[in-house]
Amino acid sequence: MPQQNRKTVPDMDDFHPLYLRLSVTERCNLRCAYCRPQTGEKGMMRGSTLSDAEILGLLDLVGSALPIDKLRITGGDPLLRPRLPVLVKKIKRRFPSTLLVATTNGLLLGRQAEELRSAGLDSLNVSLDTLDPRVFARLCGIDGLQSVLQGLKSARRAGFGKIRINTVLLRSANGGTLHDLFRFAGNEDFELRLIELMPIGVAAEIFDQEFFSAGEALEMLSLRFGVPRSLGLSGTAERYLFPNGQVLGLIRTQSAPFCASCNRLRLDSRGWLYPCLHDYEGIDLFALWRSGRPEEAISEIRRAHGTPGVKRPIKDWTSRPMIRIGG
Repeated sequence: MPQQNRKTVPDMDDFHPLYLRLSVTERCNLRCAYCRPQTGEKGMMRGSTLSDAEILGLLDLVGSALPIDKLRITGGDPLLRPRLPVLVKKIKRRFPSTLLVATTNGLLLGRQAEELRSAGLDSLNVSLDTLDPRVFARLCGIDGLQSVLQGLKSARRAGFGKIRINTVLLRSANGGTLHDLFRFAGNEDFELRLIELMPIGVAAEIFDQEFFSAGEALEMLSLRFGVPRSLGLSGTAERYLFPNGQVLGLIRTQSAPFCASCNRLRLDSRGWLYPCLHDYEGIDLFALWRSGRPEEAISEIRRAHGTPGVKRPIKDWTSRPMIRIGG
C-alpha cells in the first residue's frame, strides 16, 4: 500500500489572508477625548522606536508566516513619522500585491497627500467626528477642522479615488448632527463609516454617557434620507445603500461584535504583535526577530492569527490607550 504524503510544514495556502495594522508612531497632534488621557502620558508619545529597516524586517517576518492581503498604516497619527512616504514606498516595493492603506486625522494630509499617493499608498481613511469647529476644538483639543478639510481636498487632488471618513459615534459631539456629516460625505464622494465607541483607556470613563449604537444612528439617517438597502458585511463594516445612491458603513464594535470572523493582527510601533484590541499582553516580535529566531516568530504569528478574539466584559477591557496599539 503506497505511503501517503504528509506535509510537515504548513504552506502559506493553509492560512487565511491577513489584514495587518501597522502602527509607525505613538505620537499624535490631537488629544481626542476618547483616545488620549489628559495626564499621565509619561513614557508615551515617544515616536517610533523602530527604524524603517527594522519595520521592514518585521514585515518580512509576518509575510513569511502569512499572506498579507491588506496592510493599514496607523499611529498615533502616522503622518507625524518623519519621511513617511519613503517608508510607504519601501513597503510597496516589498509587497506590491498587498492593498496598502492608511488612517490619519488629516491635519498634515495637505502637505503629504501627493507624496503618499506617488509612493504607492492605495487609499485613505480620515478621522472626522464633527463639522462644527467649536465641537471639534472641544473634542480634539485643537482648532484644526479647516486643516482636516483642506487635507481631504488635497487627497482628492492627489488621485486617491477611495477615501473614507471615520466617525466615532459620540452622543454629545455628533448625536444630533450626523446628517451634516452624511451629506458632506455624499457631496464630496467620500464613504462615511460610523464606528461605535469602544470603552478602551480614557473612553471607558465617558462610555456610559457618550455611547450610542450604530443602529440608532442608522435610524436617525433613515428618517432624513430614506430607508437604505443592506449591502451586507464588508470586512468589519455593514454597508448600506441609501435611495440617493450614497453608501454608509457601520462598524458595530459593541452592539454586534465581529470577533469570531476577525482576520486582523496589530503590530505596534515598538514591534509588539497583538491578535486583538482586547489583549492585555502581546508578542514581542521585535525581540524574536532581533535574536534571530524566525521559526519561533513564524509559529507565534500563525498561532495569534488562528486565535479569534474573545469579547471581554467592559470592566475587563484593557486600560492601555488606543494610540499605543494603533486602533
